[in-house]
Amino acid sequence: MKKAWLGMAAVLVAGCGSFRVGEELATNDRDYPQLNSAPRQVRLEGKLSADLELKMRALYETDNKEGCQYSPTRIAGGMEGALYGLQLRVPLEVVRHGDSYSATFMPDRFQPGRCNWRPVRVEAYAYWPGKSDPEEELMWRRYRHLPVEVKPSRSEESWAENSADTPAHINCRRRSGESLGYDVPCLAQRESHEKETHILKPTDQRVVVNFTEQQ
Repeated sequence: MKKAWLGMAAVLVAGCGSFRVGEELATNDRDYPQLNSAPRQVRLEGKLSADLELKMRALYETDNKEGCQYSPTRIAGGMEGALYGLQLRVPLEVVRHGDSYSATFMPDRFQPGRCNWRPVRVEAYAYWPGKSDPEEELMWRRYRHLPVEVKPSRSEESWAENSADTPAHINCRRRSGESLGYDVPCLAQRESHEKETHILKPTDQRVVVNFTEQQ
């Protein structure tokens, strides 16, 4: 399995209990999630302009409770900032089919365990390749899209609309005047009638998300 991104290499013991600090969760950590033997599989697919490249990853997190937390940073002799539930990002394999693509997202990839691991969303970024590879973490931080989210059912109109069985659209445009000597990210240009994020339903087996170049 490809490397999964996550914070939390060290475990500290403070007055409020134990928490991790850092950017990587060790695979031998007692709360590293265990795989489900038969996870649900959701097929992600859609249009992908021929000259675009696409990266996808799934985000999972835990309850924010004692023993299942991390701090992004620390200072000498203590902790700086808030505590968060553990998070794990798993790359998804994107398979190209001409001017389309497919990938597989497993919402229940992991057993809940004592920290209650659960899916949060699928993250993605698209780009036009240049002469150099993208700085991946920079691209994730600045240019990521959220094509799929996993949320509790709600009655709000936006939830109902974004969970409907209609495709999500990410219309890519280039910044005018940018050189192609380096990778150029897809900057989403949303049309008022389109949705950019699909909210996953328990019954969904297939989600369509189109990445197209705006003419």
